[in-house]
Amino acid sequence: MSSDSIKMICTIKQMELDEIISCLQELNAETVFADVRQLGEYTSAAILAMEKYFIRNSSYAALAVMLTEKDGIQTADIVGYGGGGGLFNISYGANREFGEKAAYILEECGFEEEE
Repeated sequence: MSSDSIKMICTIKQMELDEIISCLQELNAETVFADVRQLGEYTSAAILAMEKYFIRNSSYAALAVMLTEKDGIQTADIVGYGGGGGLFNISYGANREFGEKAAYILEECGFEEEE
């Protein structure tokens, strides 16, 4: 199994975390788990876990997205993993593609990739 991760940040808050989760659910994948928690007066966090079947290699890829917000600054950690299939567990980039699609949706929500 291999994984790819993407870190993103949004310094000008445009949406609430639950709205961002709703946008990410447009990935045409099965939502395994989604939750938003208030961790204090100015801090909140959300987690989303999804999986998707890829016909090209007959396997599932999974996606985990952790969103955090503190003092109006939002961050996103995206991890695409799994995606391997067959005797040699080759993913053909399914996990990376899944993560990149999530990053594209987050860009539309005002996030940009951290360097």
